[in-house]
Amino acid sequence: MNQNEKILEATTYLFSCRHDDPTFDSDDSYEHSDAAQALIDEYGWKKVFPYWFDYLQKHCPTEDDVINFAHLFFYYGGAEQPLRDPYPFISYLYYRVDTAKYGADATDIFDSIVIPLLSNIGEVSFENEPDYVPEKDPRILSAVEAWRKAATTG
Repeated sequence: MNQNEKILEATTYLFSCRHDDPTFDSDDSYEHSDAAQALIDEYGWKKVFPYWFDYLQKHCPTEDDVINFAHLFFYYGGAEQPLRDPYPFISYLYYRVDTAKYGADATDIFDSIVIPLLSNIGEVSFENEPDYVPEKDPRILSAVEAWRKAATTG
């Protein structure tokens, strides 16, 4: 099995589960978390992230699936990894999920991902923007609109 196949197989394993399943990494077992860290350690974040983002786009057809993906992404440490341009990923989450409909279940996990990713590149700082709200960020809104436009012209 080549490197691409290994990353794809591991990505499918990591994201094809439900974060809220009582058997998911239960009883002090960190099987999925350990597998995610091992994958990143072996291949590097730059190689792994595109597979994770591709999985989100191709295998998460419902809003619930996207929210589940976000929980798993956070759990696996994705929010702490560096992304040079996180806007396509961030905006895709908001493009796919009506946060008003899902309320805190979506906004809390999205905030937990967005704020660290944007902080990592110096775009957001709670010292400078203590009331930062991703859903009102014009950069994110513009990128969400680009996803919508691409979907309609498709």
